[in-house]
This record gives sequence, structure tokens and C-alpha cells, in this order.
Amino acid sequence: MTKHYRRRRRSRLNHPIGTPAGLLRPAVGATDGKVECHHWNGTHWVHDAAPTIATMEALHARGTACWINYDSVPSLDTLLALKRIFALHPLAMEDVQNPPHRAKVEPFGQVLFALLPAPDPAAGDLETEQLSLFLGTNFVLTIGERPGGDCLQQVRRQLTHDASGVYAGSAAALCFAIVDSVIDRYFPLVTSVGDRLDAIEEHIMTARRPIDLNLVRAVKWDIHRLRAAMWPMRDAVTALMTMEAHFDMERRLLLRSALDHVIRLTDQLDSERMMASEISDIALAMVNVRIGEVTKVLTVIATIFIPMTFLASVYGMNFRFMPELEWRWGYPAVLGAMALVAIGSLISFRRRGWIGRSERGDELGSPEKP
Repeated sequence: MTKHYRRRRRSRLNHPIGTPAGLLRPAVGATDGKVECHHWNGTHWVHDAAPTIATMEALHARGTACWINYDSVPSLDTLLALKRIFALHPLAMEDVQNPPHRAKVEPFGQVLFALLPAPDPAAGDLETEQLSLFLGTNFVLTIGERPGGDCLQQVRRQLTHDASGVYAGSAAALCFAIVDSVIDRYFPLVTSVGDRLDAIEEHIMTARRPIDLNLVRAVKWDIHRLRAAMWPMRDAVTALMTMEAHFDMERRLLLRSALDHVIRLTDQLDSERMMASEISDIALAMVNVRIGEVTKVLTVIATIFIPMTFLASVYGMNFRFMPELEWRWGYPAVLGAMALVAIGSLISFRRRGWIGRSERGDELGSPEKP
């Protein structure tokens, strides 16, 4: 049975009505989840699989470039500790604690705050999770929405094998790598949606019979979700390009390339959305054509039998004086008349092209072959 996709048309409020802005609330059952830290020791990046709050505070106090990553929203105590250590704004911390939000970029003094919808490899089904990113002078702090992994494996490999020194002690370079990795992970998702549409279109054109419209609707819903995530990303990356206090000219040029990737993705999604609408129209048209063919066959049968029924009804009347009733060849003559009417109707329908002439679409307009 094909899954039915219901669109969510209602937005929910993440905090109780009347709650002061920037107030952090304790979440029931919230834990710190998995946390890791990469810090620059002067020659290479060092990975700490289980850093403590004291370790983070010491690294920040020494001015060591570091990247701290939480795979899910931590507990209230941890959020308050991070807020104190890195001087994070209360409004930004409220957005971290109450996902999801649309992609955006907001500067809070010396700390740049960004929200990015990132593909969630653990959830699958084209699900995204909110990735909260803080960029300071010497630190990058990222906080995911749900545990189970993220899309930043490529960044970790780049830090481990940074032979060229691109990320040598640079928090801005690390921030760009994270943003670029999030954007690049959308390319296979958009490609998979296009492949599904191509498979549906190929099935329609080769099988030449209607398909379950829920298949097309499911693809259209996935396109809508990806487009809803990507369109605000254009404004977010554009805003990052204007942050001269956090990115030098070289980084802003790289962000321009990332913006080009976002535009390519949104344009491709727009094309796929138009293609999905066209496939829906084709599928509905094929349903109507099939209904028309059935109706045509039934109409032809009914039209043939109408005059035959008329003859049978005339000679089935119980009148006393009907000359043909006493005629020896009356019965064969009536049957012959019915047969002639049926054959004549079929010949007439065929000459008009109503039956027996189904032209294929690939032969229309093609020159006649010798």
C-alpha cells in the first residue's frame, strides 16, 4: 500500500505563551548526548572525544582555536555553562533550545550566530535537523538537534588530514568548511528526487497506463521540504558574505561559491517541481484517456444494438394484423436486417476513425516510409 503523505499546515509555538524572550527552560529528559572537541596545538588539530566543561573553559581562556560539537541539544546546565564561557546571547541560546527555525544569520557582538537546516543521515527520508553554529574569535561551537550522527564527517576528515594547513588555527576557515559541508550534502538528496521523478516518467511513457498518484505526490512533498530548507539558506549565506568582521576577503570569495551552490540547488528544485506537476498532469490525462476509451467502446456497443433492439421490439409487439408475422421468410429477414445494421455501423465507425485506428504518438507527424 502506498504511503499517504499529509502536509503539515500548522506552525507550533516552541515555548509557552507569555514566556520572556531569551529565557532558558529545563527540558524533561534532556541529556548532554555526544560531545567532541577539536583544538589546534600549534602544528595540527587534536581530537578530544569526551571534553569536559572545564577543558572547554581552559581552551577558551588560553585563546586556543577549537571546534566543539554537540550532536544534540544539551541539558539546561550545559547550555548555561556554554553561555557563560563563550559569552553567548540569550536569544541565540533560546533558538538553540527550541528547534526548528528557518535558516538565518545574526551577529551578537563578537560572536556570530547561524542556524542551518542540515540533512540528518540517521533519520533518513530527506529529514533535516537544525544545526546551530556559533563563531567567535578563536572558537566554533555547533549544536545539533537530535542524536544519532550529523553531516560533518567530511569536516572531521579534513581536519585530520590537513596537510596544506588551510584550517591551521583559523576558526573562520573551519566555519566555512562546516557551512560548505552542509550545503554539499543536499546535492545527493536533490539528485535522488530527480531520479525518482525520471523513473516515474519512464514508467508512464513505457507502460502507457496510469500510475498511483500518491507516488508523484510523495515526490512533490519531498521537493517542498527540500525547497523550504534551501530557500532561506540563500539569505543566510548572503548575510555571511557581508560579515567582514568575521571573514576576510578570501573567505568571502569562498562563501560566494557556496552561495552559487545554493542557487543551483534551488533552481534544480524549481525545475523538479515543475516536472512533478507535468507528470501529475500526464497521469491525470492518461486516466481521462482510459476512461474515454472505455466509454467509447461501451457507446459503440450500445449504438450497434439500438437499431437491433428497435427491430426486435417492433416484431415483438402483440398486434393481430402484422403481415410479416405470416411471411415464411420473415424471421430470417429480420435477423439479416439486424446483421446488416451491425456490420454497416461497424464499417461506418471504422471509416470515421472511431474504432480500429489507434495511432501511436511516435508516428504522428513522421514522414511515410516507402
